[in-house]
Amino acid sequence: MNELDRQKDLREIGIYSASEVARYLHTSVRSVRAAVFGDRSKTQNPSKAIEPLIRLPEPGIRLLSFTNLIEIYLLKAIRRDRSISFTSLRQGLASLRQTLNLAHPLACQKLYAEDFDPDNIQFNTSAHTL
Repeated sequence: MNELDRQKDLREIGIYSASEVARYLHTSVRSVRAAVFGDRSKTQNPSKAIEPLIRLPEPGIRLLSFTNLIEIYLLKAIRRDRSISFTSLRQGLASLRQTLNLAHPLACQKLYAEDFDPDNIQFNTSAHTL
């Protein structure tokens, strides 16, 4: 094993298929695929295709990492408990990625604090922040 292999974060290696993640999280394969690969079935115009919410560890390889599994788990919980639309989530995640320079904002420990109150989450879609 070379030095580069030892430094790779094992949580970031794509090892799960969309169907495996769906089975582990008790959700539909379609939901997992929409979150990770986007959804082009909603429109005839390719420029209006729904972009993915989650970034794959290696673009072009359709395998999800453990970090992706955690992100999908949290997306499922947010959508179920908060009734937040995919559009609003997409905007909030894009803002977090940009402002905090985070590749995986839902799975980032920086976003969690001792005083975190899940019943007091403020979600401002006009400002694109969570």
